[in-house]
Amino acid sequence: MNTMQKQAFQAVEQLLLKREQNVQRQQQLAEQMATEMEVSSHRWTITQLHLLSILQTQGQVNNMYLAEQLRISRPAVTKATAILLKHELIREVRRPDNLKEVYYTLTPAGEQLATIHERLHNRLLEQYEQLFSQFDESELTTIIRFLHAWASYI
Repeated sequence: MNTMQKQAFQAVEQLLLKREQNVQRQQQLAEQMATEMEVSSHRWTITQLHLLSILQTQGQVNNMYLAEQLRISRPAVTKATAILLKHELIREVRRPDNLKEVYYTLTPAGEQLATIHERLHNRLLEQYEQLFSQFDESELTTIIRFLHAWASYI
């Protein structure tokens, strides 16, 4: 590994450590907001929170729709919905014309947690906009290419 590659590796390590600290800080903030809004405090996954956001914007949706929107498998959606059902953040709904198919909808507590997630998400987007504004288009193209390569590597 040459010197530049070592520096890149160290930068990646630093990024990952900082990201882990940030995730913990975001989780603490979400838990604090949940407590203030009297929503069940739990270590929610990104998948679970995004699932709540989809339900908040789309209303009643089924497992297949959630899997497509989240780009995950249907069993992964089933796992996420089981936890959200257990904590009474969502409920199952069956339509009279098709009793086999299960749809999900938010409970009032789920609405609150989805709102918390949306606030945190918007705050994060603002921070990334500030970060990205420091780079020109060609630099962002290189960054995007690197991130896609990294994602496929891990």
